[in-house]
Amino acid sequence: MAKRKNKGNSLITSTIMFFLVMAFLLVKEFVTDSVSLGVTNRAEAAQQFEEGASLLEVHFLDVGQGDATLIAVPDENGGSDFILIDCGESFAKSDLLYALDEYNVDVIDLFVITHPHSDHMANASSVLEEYDVEKILMNDLEVSHSFYKNFESALKLEDAEVVYPAIGDKYAYGDLVLTVLGPGKDMDTEDLNNMSIVLRADYNKRSFLLMGDAEAESEYDLMDRFMQIKADVLKLGHHGSSTSSAEDFVDLVMPMYAVASCGLDNEYGHPHREVVSYLNKLRITLFRTDTDGYVSFYTDGNKLVYLTENNTAAK
Repeated sequence: MAKRKNKGNSLITSTIMFFLVMAFLLVKEFVTDSVSLGVTNRAEAAQQFEEGASLLEVHFLDVGQGDATLIAVPDENGGSDFILIDCGESFAKSDLLYALDEYNVDVIDLFVITHPHSDHMANASSVLEEYDVEKILMNDLEVSHSFYKNFESALKLEDAEVVYPAIGDKYAYGDLVLTVLGPGKDMDTEDLNNMSIVLRADYNKRSFLLMGDAEAESEYDLMDRFMQIKADVLKLGHHGSSTSSAEDFVDLVMPMYAVASCGLDNEYGHPHREVVSYLNKLRITLFRTDTDGYVSFYTDGNKLVYLTENNTAAK
């Protein structure tokens, strides 16, 4: 009798777990659909909100095999504060400057260089030459590459405040709060990927987790130090490489959307199929700049609207 009873309990437990998982997925889909929407152009994006709403814009720019993210924060004068996070490889210079002009960037209020790899900062000197930059957030690392020397030379001519951030530092622009989550204190300074500045961007109820090129070691460090790292949008570390975006980490962040910034037919195979597979398993919508082009999010702090250049996910 004891064996039959245990078997029955096991069956009941399995059944309950099945329905709990199904309920979670259904609720997740309902919540996602109730607060997010895909649109086909910028005008349509604005029409999804009440007239006069203060909209945060987060644009993951298409700079080929590299990273560049532009955040436009509404200010009290009806304009925007602009935050640029990384700026892509040298071959993408014209694409980067064209995009910044398209979004009417005049002054860059905050320029974040997540780490000194060329696919993230080769155009830094050009950014300093073309725009007034108020503040630069970067790590204090010694780098000998020519693109970094060019950046240092341009920096001497720019009246910009340079800040080396610490974990927990916060930077507020309007209603947007940026919090520095990484790199961790125990990261190897010669491992530039894991030395990436990791940022969390909060705008009322909506949040973005921006990982730079942080890899699994940095992700598990984040999990150890922060109990709550859930975000609506996850910018995948290291372009969606399998050395980043550990399944445990992604499951804890539990985003509605993930973004891989990568080049078309890139030699690294980014984003790697392992990452794409478990994003699909977790029912997380993946955007990728190699096929979607630029990927933009608009939010009033509650509703979240997305737009891609090629409208691939909005169809």
